[in-house]
Amino acid sequence: MDVDVDMDRYVAVGNEPFLETFNGTYLNTTFPAMQNIQAALVKAGLADKVKVTVPLNADVYQSPTGKPSDGDFRADIHGLMLTIVQFLASTGAPFVANVYPFISLYADPNFPLDYAFFQGSSSPVVDGGVTYQNTFDANHDTLVAALRRNGFGNVSVVVGEVGWPTDGDANANLDYARRFNQGSLPDSRPLGKDELTLGKLFAESSSQQRAVGKTSTGKGFFTESP
Repeated sequence: MDVDVDMDRYVAVGNEPFLETFNGTYLNTTFPAMQNIQAALVKAGLADKVKVTVPLNADVYQSPTGKPSDGDFRADIHGLMLTIVQFLASTGAPFVANVYPFISLYADPNFPLDYAFFQGSSSPVVDGGVTYQNTFDANHDTLVAALRRNGFGNVSVVVGEVGWPTDGDANANLDYARRFNQGSLPDSRPLGKDELTLGKLFAESSSQQRAVGKTSTGKGFFTESP
């Protein structure tokens, strides 16, 4: 796993604009904004050095079977996602995904706790010849499968945000945050040939508030001001 916290080469247009909780507010404005910024970079002679992308929540892709190899983009925004991914492919920009396994645990009371971490699970997901021991790796490969399914296997994947909250829910505490953050760092999980770049490793409050409707006030290794 190659870890790179230098995100200066990217311009992020918004953050998680297609969350279902936004009820489509930014569906018609996000891609035009990306095009406008790209045009400005081209005019300034910076398009080869600075890439335009949009950080997206992991809810923009899914698997109907729960197996990562069946991954595809969400049906209600499928066309828009292909337009954006085509833009990323044509400009050499990465697909930036914000991945929070905590949200899976929060949303489903029957979600196996150990599957949210990296120390092995009593309920692994078997997908062909691959056994997934944690939801982070399964989530990543679901996105890779969605890209490949739609002809964009050449688009690189960057994990923009990842972390665990320390307050605001029964499963949001220091012990779990330490367990998750420490497990996410070692170079021990096979993720195929895709580069995994950690832009931020922290329990970021605003993203998780948008996704689950509650504020997670705890922070991880890298923090943002309120």
